[in-house]
Amino acid sequence: TREFQKLIFQNIPDLLFVKDEHFKIVEANPAFLELYPEEKRDKVIGYTTLEEYGDDEVEDILTQDKIAFETGYSEVYEEIQFPDGKTRTLSTKKVRFENTENERHILAIARDVTDRFQEQKVLNAIYQIAANEKLSLTEKMIQTLEAGKDYFGLDLGIISHINDEKYTVQFMTETDGLNAGDTLDLTGTYCAHTFGNDDVQAWHNAGETDVAKHPCYKNFGLDSYIGTTVFVKNEPYGTLNFTSAAPQDQPFTDRQKSFVKLIAQYVSSEISREQDEKERERLITKLEEANEELEEFAYRTSHDLRSPLVSSQGLISLIEGSVKNNDTDDALEALEHVKLSLAKLEQLVKDILALTIGKNIKEEKIEIDVKSVIDEALQKFDHMDNFERLAINMQFDHTDAPVTYMNRFSLILENLISNAIKYQDTGKDNSYISISTQSDGDTFTIEVRDNGLGIPKEQQEKMFKMFMRFHTKVSFGSGLGLYMIRKSADMMDAAISFEDPGDGSLFRLVIPLRA
Repeated sequence: TREFQKLIFQNIPDLLFVKDEHFKIVEANPAFLELYPEEKRDKVIGYTTLEEYGDDEVEDILTQDKIAFETGYSEVYEEIQFPDGKTRTLSTKKVRFENTENERHILAIARDVTDRFQEQKVLNAIYQIAANEKLSLTEKMIQTLEAGKDYFGLDLGIISHINDEKYTVQFMTETDGLNAGDTLDLTGTYCAHTFGNDDVQAWHNAGETDVAKHPCYKNFGLDSYIGTTVFVKNEPYGTLNFTSAAPQDQPFTDRQKSFVKLIAQYVSSEISREQDEKERERLITKLEEANEELEEFAYRTSHDLRSPLVSSQGLISLIEGSVKNNDTDDALEALEHVKLSLAKLEQLVKDILALTIGKNIKEEKIEIDVKSVIDEALQKFDHMDNFERLAINMQFDHTDAPVTYMNRFSLILENLISNAIKYQDTGKDNSYISISTQSDGDTFTIEVRDNGLGIPKEQQEKMFKMFMRFHTKVSFGSGLGLYMIRKSADMMDAAISFEDPGDGSLFRLVIPLRA
């Protein structure tokens, strides 16, 4: 039985030791002895091990020993600096007992709870961060990284956003040579092994492993790394990682790996909440804009629909009088004005229908044959007044065709081309439309340039709003064309812009090539 008890004493991983009434250690298990350098271990049993401390420190160290001797028991959480120089948090319990000679001793059992205390410290910090509504997302993430960095004992904490093999530093603790917003090739980072899976990647001494061949080690000399994927709305968003140029003494534990995933879950929740808030604000803004547009639309359409009808009614009365007086010429002139008013009304109704259909139409994105769309538009409008005056210049330099909604793309091109035809400057002998394209792998761009009447500078800021008419003496339009162009571009996730070249107009449509 005694041998079995001794076997247990020797193999318990907690720190066990026995002290006599003189506070000398009379027994200790291997876990306790291994705290001391090998050359000092023969100065443990039979010694107080307090010889190197000052009187005040000795008194603090012996406080719990004295309580245990006096009351029979003591229990405390304490921070102790070990002989190897490291400070650890211990949960220490001491029990008084007597041996067969009735000599009093205390048995001490100390469990290392440093990791648990550090985890609780980080969790408390994160709780305070999360509860502070005054902090921005950036402030929350940086403070979280600082807490995690301290927990792991590493130099740098980073939250990245990864897209198309590009690693963007989104949030980070302070360091030299790297800043938030910097972009790196994913393959040049350790996170290339981390991103997209549930596993935690970690190494404590990269220089002593095959990781030393990695570009990240060659470029940055990072010996220690622990990282995991940040998932936002169940999709890989980026990574959370902590690194250091200095190697760690021991491999990262399973507990530490689990803890980095716990921090990543909090990071995910905050990023997701920020995205939801931005989406909510976007939808509110969109709804407010829609309400304003609806009010303006109702007012302007009622006015613009009524105006040709009122004008026609008055002209019909004039025609009746002219007919009664046998004044055929006046009747025919008034009739032409009626036809013009009704043509304006018809054009307005067509544009309103096109706008309504455009908002509700459902279609799939397809690869666009840009030249065919332009050729069809030019053929569609070749009957318009003064079309034959225009020189048509086309230059196609794109290598990637856009994949988007055909109807919306056609609507934009047709409106831009028809405007260039309608509002050309007939006082010029060299009127032209110039259409050019290009692509750069990320975006497709098409420009429509003309040297026509252009858009007055004072109206350019609001040119894409409803019912904007710029040259009513030249041609009557509904004022919905540019508005429909902007709406169609928005639905395509594209960007439409106007540039004033000094003579005429330049419209630029930029379509992303990747979703």
